[in-house]
Amino acid sequence: MNNTPQHAGRAVPSLKEAGERLAFPLFLFSIILFCFLLLSWVFLLPYISQVRMGGEKTSVHQLQSYHRALTERLVRAEDDRERMVLPTLDPLYRELRSKKLAMPSFLHVHEEVRQTALQVVPDIANAVDIERLRFVADTGVLEIYGRTGHVGPRSMTVLAQLTDALLKSHVIASLDQPAFTRQEDTNGFFSPFLIRAQLTSPSVP
Repeated sequence: MNNTPQHAGRAVPSLKEAGERLAFPLFLFSIILFCFLLLSWVFLLPYISQVRMGGEKTSVHQLQSYHRALTERLVRAEDDRERMVLPTLDPLYRELRSKKLAMPSFLHVHEEVRQTALQVVPDIANAVDIERLRFVADTGVLEIYGRTGHVGPRSMTVLAQLTDALLKSHVIASLDQPAFTRQEDTNGFFSPFLIRAQLTSPSVP
C-alpha cells in the first residue's frame, strides 16, 4: 500500500506566476474602486456633506464661497474702521484739530466787528459800513471790507477811529493799517477801506 500524499507530485507556483495570475483581478478591482470613489465624490459626498444654514441646505462649495465673501467684507470693514479711527491718533490730525479749536468763532467775530463799527459814531448809524468779512484760513487773517461816510470831510478820521476801536476789541490781536483815502460821490465824502486783522487765540466762546 502506497502512503505517499497525492499532491506531493504537484509543482508549487512561483511568485512571478502568482503575480501574473493576480494582475488582472487586481487591475479590475482598482478600476472598479476608482470608479466608485469618483462617483461618490461627485454625487454622494456633496449630498452627505450639506449643512443647514438659515433653514436651507448648503453645500461645501457654497460654504467656501460664503466664507470668501465674508472675508472680503471683513477686510473692507477693517479698512473703513482704520480710516475713521486711526487718523484721530495721528499727530498731524491732532495739530490741525488744535489749530481749529484755537480759532475764534467766525460768527462771534462777525458780530463783534459789526458792533464795534456801530460804536465808532453812535449818533450816525451808517457812518461805518461793513460790506463783507473774509477769513483766510491759511494765514488766519480776517479781511474787513467797507467804507466810512455820511460824516462830511471827516471820513478818514472816522476810519482811524475804527482801527483804534478794532485794536481794543478782544477778538482782534493786531491789524495792518489800511490806506487812508477820501473820495466823493453823490452822497458826499467817503473813505473805502480794507483792513487785514489777525485774530486772537485761543478761541472766544
